[in-house]
Amino acid sequence: MVSGMYITLYVVHVVTIEVSLQLKRKLPYNYGQFD
Repeated sequence: MVSGMYITLYVVHVVTIEVSLQLKRKLPYNYGQFD
């Protein structure tokens, strides 16, 4: 159970980074301040 929670948190963390990078590429002026 604990390892599953860590895996879920890791996946969410990676997805958040990927989404933020995609937003910065598409809308650099609007999302540039959320570094």
